Amino acid sequence: MRNAAAVAALAVVVAVPASAGAAPRVLPSVKHELSAAKAKPRHCATRAYSARGVDVARYRAPMSGFVTASLAADDSSDWDLTLFDAATGRALATSAGFGSREVTQTWVASGQRLVAQGCRRKGRDRTAAVSFRFADAAPPKLSGTPQLVKVRFRDRAEFERLRATGVDVTHHVHDGVADVVVQSAAQARALRRRGFSVETEIADLEKHFARSRRADARFASITNRSALPSGRDSYRVYDDYQRELKELAEDNTDIVKPMKLPRNSFQGRELSGLEIGERVNESAEDGRPVFLLVAMHHAREWPSSESAMEFAHMLVQEYRTGNQRVSSLLDRARIVVVPLINPDGFISSRGFPADPADTTGPELNPNLDNPLGSGPEDDDPLRHCTVTGDDPCQADKYLIEGIAPPGGLFAYRRKNCNGGIPNPSVPCELQYGVDPNRNYGEKWGGPGADADRTSQGYRGTGPWSESETQAVHLYSQRRQITSMLTIHNVAALVLRPPGLHFEGKAPDEDRLKEIGDAMGDETGYESQFGFQLYDTAGTTEDWNYAAAGTYGFTIEIGPKNGEFHMPYETGVVREWTGEAAGPGKGGLREAYLIAAESAANEADHGVLEGTAPAGRTLRLKKRFYTNTSAFCDEAVEPPLYFTGGPGTLILPQQRCIGERDPIAVPDKLETTLKVPSSGQFEWHVNPSTRPFVGKDKEVPGQRLEVGRQTFNGPDELAEPTGKQDVPFSLPAGLDHATVHMTADADPVEDYDLRLFRIVDGRRVPFGTGPNGTGYAAGGGTDELITMDAPPAGDYVAEIENFAAVTNAWTIDVTHFNDTEPTVVPGRKEAWTLTCEGSDGTVFDTRGIVIDRGQRISLDLFDACGGVGT
Repeated sequence: MRNAAAVAALAVVVAVPASAGAAPRVLPSVKHELSAAKAKPRHCATRAYSARGVDVARYRAPMSGFVTASLAADDSSDWDLTLFDAATGRALATSAGFGSREVTQTWVASGQRLVAQGCRRKGRDRTAAVSFRFADAAPPKLSGTPQLVKVRFRDRAEFERLRATGVDVTHHVHDGVADVVVQSAAQARALRRRGFSVETEIADLEKHFARSRRADARFASITNRSALPSGRDSYRVYDDYQRELKELAEDNTDIVKPMKLPRNSFQGRELSGLEIGERVNESAEDGRPVFLLVAMHHAREWPSSESAMEFAHMLVQEYRTGNQRVSSLLDRARIVVVPLINPDGFISSRGFPADPADTTGPELNPNLDNPLGSGPEDDDPLRHCTVTGDDPCQADKYLIEGIAPPGGLFAYRRKNCNGGIPNPSVPCELQYGVDPNRNYGEKWGGPGADADRTSQGYRGTGPWSESETQAVHLYSQRRQITSMLTIHNVAALVLRPPGLHFEGKAPDEDRLKEIGDAMGDETGYESQFGFQLYDTAGTTEDWNYAAAGTYGFTIEIGPKNGEFHMPYETGVVREWTGEAAGPGKGGLREAYLIAAESAANEADHGVLEGTAPAGRTLRLKKRFYTNTSAFCDEAVEPPLYFTGGPGTLILPQQRCIGERDPIAVPDKLETTLKVPSSGQFEWHVNPSTRPFVGKDKEVPGQRLEVGRQTFNGPDELAEPTGKQDVPFSLPAGLDHATVHMTADADPVEDYDLRLFRIVDGRRVPFGTGPNGTGYAAGGGTDELITMDAPPAGDYVAEIENFAAVTNAWTIDVTHFNDTEPTVVPGRKEAWTLTCEGSDGTVFDTRGIVIDRGQRISLDLFDACGGVGT
């Protein structure tokens, strides 16, 4: 019989953890109107309350909490906004986008007086509205000392179990070792108790951060100007990025054009960038191919956006000095650089802990205690635990994710600022956040894209659920982006599609590898498939490649043994120049140029050329579906608990709630070109056929069941953490076999399954499960291992009691043979090309099939009306 009391007790200890807490109260907005009769370009972070083009609004905090000050004016104008502390005159936060939708935020003390300074830089709109919103919230605290540790894993199965614990596994994964940010030494010890090999790399991240900033100060003291194009010697803050973007655009109007992505961030910040190229301001589109470089999807990866800004500076400077290579590139392509895809998260990360080198920077808030300076760590209570239910061992005390801010460890935050509380006035530090680089549509929700909100890889509620990824998606739909780079750190890798190993090689693998290898050679980074780091779904470049045929790459900036906020000279300067890669290497500078030149290479895309009436609009469009993976509505991390004896720590896996089949998301590409006054056009476009649609596919034959063996458990009290063997034999001549285990006990029970083949009396792991070779360990009671062409002979299915009290399980060993597979040829897709008048009249519609390296000539003059408009 089943032990009902034991089952009930187990259900209590694996209960879903409570939410992070109630949303803070947000007070009604306090609104003011600013007015400036004259416009004057200025840096608004400098106090100038009564100067030309400036007006101010004042606000007093009703209590300690969090203030959001926003400015809105007509976007044909450019207004900027800075929040000052009224008592000291010190800048607390600034916002200086290209338009007039500005957002500033700061923590405040009760009664603190603020001054919001609006600066009308240009444009005809003389007034701007400023609103203050107050959130009754307190900054979260962190107990313990965050550490960086190395965790060793033997195979993909063990790596996935590590990720499923909810700890912060970084992108630095090499040769069976993963860098992991843990919240405290206690969390590291909990991983060791679970059987992981854990080695402390940085025992105190706060102290390491301070040492790195002191190294930056020393570096700045011995050099007047670094080897970077900008000459910088320390990490930028948000104001630096916006100021430099404006300066580059305003000082170089012949080759630089300010641009914004078509959506703002969750908290309302502009996603600003630059479009760089000869004649770039003469027209919105001129038929040249587009190279897109984006950075800072992940808030803590500061070197990524640093290198993006240096690329923009380098292009402008070397064009000015007559560099023929850069001049040729800017003549043949339009280069788009967006350094901050996740500005909300970056501002939160960049301000925690406060950087002593930035004592006057707008990101430093004197009213916020250092959240990482919480004193000596408490003695680890886990070692006092017994199985008697003593208070130190209560399950709700030891949630792996329960003692940290919901979005991560402050300066080491990875995600954006959405999630948990749908209000942009709530502090980022109180939001779970979403990983933007798991939120794109292609295969969204699959491996490596977590459904647990507390995970640093949380993929959001749906494909493109986040405004930041919507912005990149919408922009990519409207441009002929022939190559792109998305920049991260700190794994020292060049990654190419696909992100999932079971997708197979990309149809353009040979060329993608050639470009990736060239970038890897210049940086000293390893060039590999995206999935070789680990499987990831919903990433940036996978959608651009699968949907638009865009060559896409991720560069994980090194050095190989670096970390996120390492000294600036190490993590930025030496990586940019190639000094870290070795003699004769060009570093990131050269790698970015290689990627941009691939965008301009006609052999890597198609060209439509021909004649049409001047002034007509040519439109290329395509409608299709982007498919997600199968996914869970939500996944939860049950708490730690003890069972079976002193020191037996159980760390359950994530549990899926609401299993869903893949969904097909309506999608499109649509770009336009205005025919120039000459009536002659040349339009560089991506191939009309999506790469994986044009690829031949092998479809397996029909699978026929030819036999089955069934084994049942004894249906009695299970031995805690025990293992049981189920021996069986397979006949010769099978194409496939499966070992399928189910448990007809309480749904909270969890068994794991391993399969071995008996060879010369030894057990050899065999078959393929979701957690690796011969291993299936999901979050519940349904496990499956498959075998392709299994040899005849003896096998053992090993059942491990991971979290169960009964033995009411069933194992089915099913035998299959297949009919012959068939090959389904890839198919061609066509662009729909229309020719339209200025009033939208469609004169001509036709299908255009074009491949990489192909040039097609079109005479559209008569079909498009024969007379220019």
